[in-house]
Amino acid sequence: MAAGFYQPALLAILIDSLPPERYASGILVTSVLPQIPWLILPPIGGFLINKYGLLGIRIAYLFSAVISTAVSVIRHFTIKETLGNSKPRNISLRELLRSYYSLSNVVHLSNDLLTMYLITLITYIAVMPLNTLLSIYVVYRLELSTVYWGYLVSTSYAAYIVLGVLLLFYVDRYRSKLLIVGIIINTLGSAIGLLENVYSTVGYMLLLQIGTQLIMTAIQSELGNRINIDKRGYGMSLLITFQLIGQTIGSYVAGEFYRISTESLFLIPLTLSLSLVVIHLSRSRHITPSEQ
Repeated sequence: MAAGFYQPALLAILIDSLPPERYASGILVTSVLPQIPWLILPPIGGFLINKYGLLGIRIAYLFSAVISTAVSVIRHFTIKETLGNSKPRNISLRELLRSYYSLSNVVHLSNDLLTMYLITLITYIAVMPLNTLLSIYVVYRLELSTVYWGYLVSTSYAAYIVLGVLLLFYVDRYRSKLLIVGIIINTLGSAIGLLENVYSTVGYMLLLQIGTQLIMTAIQSELGNRINIDKRGYGMSLLITFQLIGQTIGSYVAGEFYRISTESLFLIPLTLSLSLVVIHLSRSRHITPSEQ
């Protein structure tokens, strides 16, 4: 996680490299394409864990390390600087510490940008039960084998990729609607999960994947429009900071509530998604026609 400090710059470069009218589809395609390996890897991972146990997990981590190294080499030789006036320079410890202090500037952001970051925080709290506990739930509560669950995950990602590709033709045209559509999809998926069977669980996973992706596509597109190119790295740093805070809170809350009831796996995202509906409606009332 500590090595993820490159992510704000990578996201800023992505948005800098896209024409404004293609922000949504460009962001979406770079999120959907990396999911293609999930079509085959979950069953392989399930087989490794089922057959070799802890050794299987270590083999998977080794494979991940090799792939990550290859990705870093490709990025090093292909990504170009998007700030024309930037010059290579050394970064001092003082500047590093000052960057943490600059996070206090979040209180001076416009209310609309603060709302975007708040929605990001709540969204990532909401999806952490899915990211951290769903595999435990299906193996120990629904009593599925890890291999079978791997096939179901692959099926879910296949549907996610197909829907993602179809959405590429519409997201730029309906960019202003993406946020509320994503929130509604997350709400619907969480409610379906409460049925507590294999099919509803797969539906829960698929809908939350799609809904969360639409929410983040909408937010990243709006940040790209509202933040100047020389400040986008900072804006994306704040976005990822709020994501990480949401993941931290969401992981802890998910674990604590899961001990009480397995239904919390679905009730947490359902409650938080409903709260996002209220926040979005409140925000929409305060946006002037010119801002829309």
